[in-house]
Amino acid sequence: MAEAASVAERRAGLEQALARIRHHTTSKLENQRAPAQLLAAIEATLAERAAADATEEAGGPTAYLLALESLLGAESVTPDVHASAVYLLATVLPHVAPGVVRAKSVALLSAVAAPLAEPHGASEHMNARIRAALGVVEALLEHVPPHDRTTLERERTWTTVWDLVLALCIDARPKVRRRAHELVAHVLGLPAWKHNHPYAARTMRWAAQTLERVAAARGVASTKTRIDYDKKSGQAKNAKRAALERQQSAADGAASTGIWVSALLQMLVPFVPVDATAPLVPALLALPALSNPFLTLAVYDVFAALFRAPVQRSALDAIDEAPRRDATLVRQTIQALREPAHVPAHTDVQTLPAYLRVLESCMVAYSAADPAAAWAATPALWADVLHVGLSAHSDAARASADVRLAARSLLQGLARYCVTDAAVAAALDGASAPLSTLIASLRDALGAHALTYTQARGDVLQVLASLVTRLRVPLEAGAAPPAVPLLLDTVEQVAALRTQRHFDARAEADAVLGAAIAACGPRAVLARLPLQLLDGGRPATHGRGRAWLLPLLRAHTTNTELAHFVDEFVPLSEALFELRVQAEQPSDGSAARPVEAKVMEALIEQIWACFPGYCDLARDVDVALTPAVLELLVQVLRTQRALRPAVLQGLALLVQRTESLIASHAPPAQLRREVGVDQADGQRFLAHLRQLAAPLLAALFQLLAELPSQARGPVMECMGVYLAILDAPSVAAAFGQVRAMLEQSLQTYVPSAPAPGQPEANSPRYVPPVPHTMLDLCVALVPYVRGAEARALFDLASSVLPKADGGLQKKAYRVLGRLLRGSEAPALRAHYGVSALLRAWAALDVQPGAVRDRLQLLEALVAHVPPAELGVLSALVPEAVLGTKEANQGARGAAYELLVQMGHRLQAGGTIDRAQAGVADGVVEASANEFVMMVVAGLAGASPHMMGATIAALARLLYEFAAVLPAETVSELLATMLVFLESTNREIIKGALGFCKVALVVLPPASVEAALPTLVPALMQVQNVHKNHFKGRVRHMLERLLRRYGEAAVRAHVGEEHQRLITHIRKRKERARRRRAQEADEAATEAAKPRDLGTDAFEEALYGSASESDDEPDDEPAARPRRARQRHREDDTYLVEDDDMPVDLLGEQATTVRPRARAARRQPGEEARTFETDEAGRLRIPGDEAAAEAAAPADDVDAQAGDAYLAKSRGVDGYTVGRGGAVKFNKNTKRTRASEREDDDDEAPAPSEARRRPKRSKQAIGAEFKARRAQGDVQKGGMSPYAYVPLSSVTGKKKAKQASKLAITGKRM
Repeated sequence: MAEAASVAERRAGLEQALARIRHHTTSKLENQRAPAQLLAAIEATLAERAAADATEEAGGPTAYLLALESLLGAESVTPDVHASAVYLLATVLPHVAPGVVRAKSVALLSAVAAPLAEPHGASEHMNARIRAALGVVEALLEHVPPHDRTTLERERTWTTVWDLVLALCIDARPKVRRRAHELVAHVLGLPAWKHNHPYAARTMRWAAQTLERVAAARGVASTKTRIDYDKKSGQAKNAKRAALERQQSAADGAASTGIWVSALLQMLVPFVPVDATAPLVPALLALPALSNPFLTLAVYDVFAALFRAPVQRSALDAIDEAPRRDATLVRQTIQALREPAHVPAHTDVQTLPAYLRVLESCMVAYSAADPAAAWAATPALWADVLHVGLSAHSDAARASADVRLAARSLLQGLARYCVTDAAVAAALDGASAPLSTLIASLRDALGAHALTYTQARGDVLQVLASLVTRLRVPLEAGAAPPAVPLLLDTVEQVAALRTQRHFDARAEADAVLGAAIAACGPRAVLARLPLQLLDGGRPATHGRGRAWLLPLLRAHTTNTELAHFVDEFVPLSEALFELRVQAEQPSDGSAARPVEAKVMEALIEQIWACFPGYCDLARDVDVALTPAVLELLVQVLRTQRALRPAVLQGLALLVQRTESLIASHAPPAQLRREVGVDQADGQRFLAHLRQLAAPLLAALFQLLAELPSQARGPVMECMGVYLAILDAPSVAAAFGQVRAMLEQSLQTYVPSAPAPGQPEANSPRYVPPVPHTMLDLCVALVPYVRGAEARALFDLASSVLPKADGGLQKKAYRVLGRLLRGSEAPALRAHYGVSALLRAWAALDVQPGAVRDRLQLLEALVAHVPPAELGVLSALVPEAVLGTKEANQGARGAAYELLVQMGHRLQAGGTIDRAQAGVADGVVEASANEFVMMVVAGLAGASPHMMGATIAALARLLYEFAAVLPAETVSELLATMLVFLESTNREIIKGALGFCKVALVVLPPASVEAALPTLVPALMQVQNVHKNHFKGRVRHMLERLLRRYGEAAVRAHVGEEHQRLITHIRKRKERARRRRAQEADEAATEAAKPRDLGTDAFEEALYGSASESDDEPDDEPAARPRRARQRHREDDTYLVEDDDMPVDLLGEQATTVRPRARAARRQPGEEARTFETDEAGRLRIPGDEAAAEAAAPADDVDAQAGDAYLAKSRGVDGYTVGRGGAVKFNKNTKRTRASEREDDDDEAPAPSEARRRPKRSKQAIGAEFKARRAQGDVQKGGMSPYAYVPLSSVTGKKKAKQASKLAITGKRM
C-alpha cells in the first residue's frame, strides 16, 4: 500500500510540474516555447506507443526518463533540442523511482557534462542550459545512497562532474554561480550522509587552492575588463567577449573570486567535518593583508562560521560532547589575528565588528579545545577589547553601536566560556589573580573611569551580568557561589547607581541584580541590599526603602532555600498587614489613610509573588516545609484572595520541580555541585510532600467548596498535582470522604432558585451547592482511582443521572466519560456491559446543559459495541440527530462525532437485529448504508425541526461515507433533497441547501450533472419563494455549478425569467477578479483575516455561503471602499454632547459615537461674520421682539438642509469626497473666500426669482474686521480711521486708485 501511494504521489507531482510547461507552446520567448514543444512531441510519441502496445506505460515518470535519455544519446540532436531535453530531464528526475535513477545515473551524467565542460559556449541561452544541467546533477547525487560511497570516490565520471560544478562556483554570471552554490550546499548537507559526504574534503581542498591563488595574485586580475554600452539599444558592445574577460579575471584570482568562495564556505562549514576544514585556515589568514574591505569582511564571516559557539544546555540534562577543533590550529589562528597587520584601526567602523566576532568564535572554540591556554590568553584580549570596543578613547566605539555590540558580545563570550575553575580558585585565594583584574576593570568602568565608558555603560553592565552568571556554580558541592565574595561589592555599586535619578541604564542594572539574585541567592543579596521597608515599625520614608527589588526577586529567584522566605518574608508580610489594618482603621481615632493602606497591600502582594520562585527547585523542602508552615499557607489561601494564585503556584512547583529532579539523567555529582541537590534528595523531598499531601488536600477540598465556579481552576490544578503523588490507600481514603459527603448532600438537596439578594447561577460570585462541588472533586479523582474505587465512582455517578438538575447531570456524565476513556475503561466495560449501559442510559431524560457531555459519553461506548448487538445503536439515532440542532457548538460537534462513530462502527461489520429497534423482525448485515437508512427514517418526523436535523445528519454522513455508499442510495438521497427544496419551511430549506452543497463538494461531477435538470429549477424556485432569505446560498451554489459544468450547461436548465441572474453572477465574478487584481498590492501587505463564526469546518461547509465574489454587496449599487471603512478609527470617536444639557454617562445618548472630521484652520474674521451689524459696521443688539423672532423655528426645513449641504461643499471650510473615498478640503484662495462671502451676504431667493441671481451689493473694504462690540470710532468719509485693511482687497489694477487713497493704517490721505 505504501509503495502504491508513493508511485501515485510521484505521478501526481510530475503531472503538476509538466502542467506548468505545456501551456508555453505558443510563447513568444524561445527558452519557454522550445521545452514546451519538445514535451508535446514526447507525449505524442508516448501516446502512440501506448496505443500500439497495451503493456506500455503511458505518461509515467520512467517513460519520460527513457524518452529523454534516448534523445540525449542521439548523435544528430541540435544544441537547442539538447538544451530543452536537459531542462525537461531536470524536471522529470525528482519524480522518478530512486532505483531507476541509480541505474541510469552514469549515462545521464555523460549526457549533461557537455554544457558543464563548456559553460561559455555559443548557445544563446547558455545560462539556462547550465542551470538545468546543474539540476540534473543535483537530482542524481540525491539518489546515491551512503553505502555507495566508493562509487562517488572512485568513479571518474562522478568526480569529473563534481569538479566542473566547483568551477562554476566562481563563475562570473550571478545566476549560474548561485545555482552552483545551492547544489554544493544541498548535496553536502544531505541528512543521509550525516555531514560526512565523500566530496566534503575535496571541496575544502578546492576552496583552499582557490583562495591561495587569490592571495598570490594579490586580489588583482591580469586583465582589466572594460564594457562599452550602445546608447541607443542600451546593450553592451561585445558582451560575449566582456563575459569571457570577466571569467578570466575570476580564474586569475581577482578579489571577487575570494568573496564568492567565502560566501560558499559560509554555507558549507556546518555540513563539513571538522578535520576537513583545516586547510582553509592558512589560506583565509592570508587574505586580510590584501586590504580589500569587502574581501576582509567575507573572510571574517567564514572564520565566525568555522568556530561556532556551542549550544548551552540545562543543568538537569546530560551534556553531549561536541566535536572539538585542533587546539594548535585555533591558537595559530588567534595569534595571526592578533598580529598588528590584521588588527583593524580604531577608526575602522566597518571592519572592526566582524573582526571582534571572529575573535569571539575563535576564543570560544579555543576554550573547548584547551581551556587553560584559552584562559591564559584572555586577560590581554580582555583589556584590548575593553579599550578598542567600549572605551571613549576609540573613535569606532564612540561612533558605532555595532562596534560596541560586537565588543560586548566578545567580552560576554570570554566571561562565559574562558573563565576556568582554576582561575576562579586563584581569584578566591588572592586579589592579584587575573580574574580579579578583570572584575576590577569592570568596577572601574562603572566608578573611577565612568566618564571614559559613558556611552558604553549599558554594555559594561551586560558584561558584568554574564560574569555573575558564570560565577554561579560553586567549586565544591555545598560551598557558596564564587560570585558572593568576588562580585557582591560590584553588585552593591550597581544598585547605588540604579537609584540615581538620571541613570540611563536601569534595565541593564536590573539584569545585573537579577543575575546576582539567581547566582548568589536572595539571602546573600538581601544581606548586602536590605529591603528596608519598615523603619521602627513604621513605613520607611521616601527614598530609603528598596521596594524595587521585589519585582527582581520575583523574576529571578530559583533554586534557593525555602526557609529564607519563611524566616524573612513571612514576618515582614505580617508586619505590613498590621500597618495596613492600622491605616484602614486607626486606633487613635484619626482619619483613615487609604493611600497608605493601598501601598501596604501592594507590598504584601509583591512579597508573596516571590513565593513560587522559592519553591522552584528548593534545596530544603523537607526542612522548611513543616506542618506549621503548611497551616500558615492554608490560612493564607482561605483568607487572602489576592495571594491565592501565587501560593497555589508555589505549592504545585514544589511537586513538579521535584519530579523533574528525580527524572534527571545528569550525574548526581554534577547536580549536587550545580543545583545543590541530586536525585536522592528529590526522592526524599517527594516522600515528605506525600506525607503533607493528605492535610493539604483536605484543606483544598474545603476551600473549593467556598469558591465560585470561575475561581476554582487554580485550586483544581494544584489538587491534581498532589493527587498524582498519593499512594493507592490515600487516594481511596480521599475518595471515601468525597463519596460520603456527596451521598449525604444528595439526600437533602433540592434544586431551587437563589434566594433574594443572593448571586444568580450565572454570576461570577455564585457558589455552587455542595453536590456540585463534590462532583467536581470526583472529576479530579478520576485519573487516580483504581479497581474497586473506580467501580464505586462509576456507580456513584450513575446514581446522579436521574436527578433533574442540569449541573449535576453534566458533571456526572463528565465523570463517566472520563472513566470510560481512562486506564480503567476496559475493566468497567467488561464489568457492566456496553449494551446494557447504552440501554439503561437511552431511557434517561437529559437536561439541556448536559447534552454535550452525554453525547461524548455515548461516543466513548459506541466503538466497543459487540458485533452481534449493533441493534442497540438504533435507540441512539434520534438523540444524535436532534443533537445536530443544539445551540451549543460543542454539543453540535459531539452529535456529529457520535453519528460518524456509529457509522464507522456499523461499517466495520456485524449484524443488526431489527427487533431491538422495534421496527421489524429479521437480522441484516451492518454497513454504512444500513445506518444511513436508519437516519433517513427521521425525514418522516412530525416537526420541521426533526426533519431539518435529519437532513443535517444525512449531509454529515454523506460527507464522511460518500466513497462507500451505493450510487443508488446517493441518487435517492439527492432526489429526496430536491423535493425538500420545494418546501415552504425555512429550516427544512436551509438543511436541504446544505445537503446539496455538500453533494457538490464530495460527489463525482457525473453524479451531480445527471441531477442538473431538477437541481437548477429547484434552486430557482427557492430564489422565488423565499426571496432574500437564501439568496446568498443559492447564488453561491450556482457559482459552483457554473465553475464545474460551465455556463452553457447551467443556462440550459434556467428559465427565461432567471437568465439575468446567470448574467449577473458572471459579471460579479468578473468584477471581483478585477478588484482582486487592483488590490493585489494591499493583499500582499495585509493578510486577510479568516472569519471566526464559532463553527467547525463541516458546519462552515454546510451553512457557509462564502464565494469568490462575496465581497461584492448584494443590495448596494456600489461597494464602499476598504480605505473609507478604515477611516473611522477608535481615536477619532467622541461622545455626542448637547450644548444645553449635561452629558448623562449612563444614558443611551452618551454611548453614541461620531467620527471626527478634520478641523480646518480658522480664518481671520471668520467669527465676526456671525454678528449682526448696521451699515456703518456698528454692532446691533436686537430687542425682545427681534430676539423672539430670531428664536422662532424656521419654516422651511428643506431649504436649511440644502444650505447645509452647500456649506459642506463650498467655502474655506468645505470639502469634497473624491474617488476611493478620499476627502479633499477646499483651498483657502481668494476665489473661495469671495464665494463664501457671497453666500453669506446673499439671501435665499423666492421660488419665482430662483432663476435670477441677485446682484451682489457693494461692500466696504475691511468689512469683516469692523468693530462688533462697540459703537465704532469716529467716521470720516465713511472710513474708520483705525481699521485694518487686507492687502488683497486693495491690490490689482481695478483697486489701484482706491489703494492710492489709503494709508497703511486705512486712513484716507
